Amino acid sequence: AKTFRTWNGSVAALTAARSADRVTIKAMAEAAAERLGNTASIARKSYIHPAVIGLADGSTTMPEKAPDIRELRRDERFLIELLETES
Repeated sequence: AKTFRTWNGSVAALTAARSADRVTIKAMAEAAAERLGNTASIARKSYIHPAVIGLADGSTTMPEKAPDIRELRRDERFLIELLETES
């Protein structure tokens, strides 16, 4: 179950980052917490992939395009691209 929560938390955080002018860990953690029903602190520590957190400090770059995987939502495809780029 933690894998699915981490996936959903990371997607929510990435969605928040993509829609923001300035990416902050706080905004990403709050988005993940809202989706998962946790506090922002727990969401950040336990349910957001480190590569997504890296968007806020510049250690990770936002993907410019998402792979064409029809079975996934757009932000899920962006997360796949981000994780593949960072690995």
